[in-house]
Amino acid sequence: MGRLGKIAVLFPFPGDYNHRIRKWEDCFVVRLNPIISVSVIIPYYDDFSEAVRLANLAREGVPADISCELILVQVDPAMAPPSPVTSASSFKILCCPNYSGLPSAKNIGVAASTGELILFLFPGLTPEKGSIERLVRQLQIHPEWGAVAGRWNNERGEAEKGYNVRMAPTFLSLVFDVLFINKIFPANGITRRYKMHDFDHCSLIEVMHANDCTFMTRRSLVLDLGKFNETYRFSWFDQVEMCASLSKAGRPVYFDPDAVFTLVGQPLVNRILVQHYRDYHADLTMYVGRHYRSWQRRVFTAIVFLGMAIRLLFSRFLPRTIRIWLLRRYRSYVSDDYIQSMSGSYEDLFNNRRLTR
Repeated sequence: MGRLGKIAVLFPFPGDYNHRIRKWEDCFVVRLNPIISVSVIIPYYDDFSEAVRLANLAREGVPADISCELILVQVDPAMAPPSPVTSASSFKILCCPNYSGLPSAKNIGVAASTGELILFLFPGLTPEKGSIERLVRQLQIHPEWGAVAGRWNNERGEAEKGYNVRMAPTFLSLVFDVLFINKIFPANGITRRYKMHDFDHCSLIEVMHANDCTFMTRRSLVLDLGKFNETYRFSWFDQVEMCASLSKAGRPVYFDPDAVFTLVGQPLVNRILVQHYRDYHADLTMYVGRHYRSWQRRVFTAIVFLGMAIRLLFSRFLPRTIRIWLLRRYRSYVSDDYIQSMSGSYEDLFNNRRLTR
């Protein structure tokens, strides 16, 4: 049949995804586009050996007929330098010149990459067997797609609802997040719609915003769209804008629940958040300023400080047993120990009343 580009019969896709492929009995007959290379970009922060292990798993997950390039990018040069790892000799190991956040690290990886496809894969997640190959094949089958993201499962094997896919944020949905209304009244329609709580997370769908930690896209598109917005520090709102740009360009973003990545530790963003909490809320306020009116930004800034007061009350004044019960009750994926590690950041942001960097 040759390398690629001939008619091929792929493995059955479970479920009825209705994604415009002619179904023939239990298999799909498709024409594969001749994609020959994938760059896996892994930004890391505090554990180089973890990034190396993840890179090796990623290499195993890329189809044998496609070349794989592995790029590790240190987000913060102030962290401990990488220890010598023999198995890392075939990797590209890069470092941000100074701490400027995840979007900058992703762009450094993109600039160094040569693959036709790029997979952004964050430490804290492990790809299940066949998941990376599935993402590759989806973009081969669908040349019109701009990107596809896998499903982030927690350690219990459940999809992290609210973090895998979302609608575009509205002003009220962001206010509800900052004030914990999304946790205290999770059934409210604004949060449920924004975080897609009623979506079963078992269907292949086009989405407005897909998670950035298991995200595969086309290198040419990222470059054409100007890469990720480095005025943000956290890899969240830059991802919102990238997904919106892809969709606006007629290259939709999809979520594939059968490409599974399982949480095995603390997510990368949570680790960075402990040291750079102010940056997250600066990003949040900046996003509101970029996409909403000036009065909304001013109001939102005041709401952020109110949100810090609520977090301080929760972390400092509630008994531990009540805190743990509330975290379980409201299905938080962070522990009380993590909340306590953030307490100083809440206090700093509340007392200083400063969101600028």
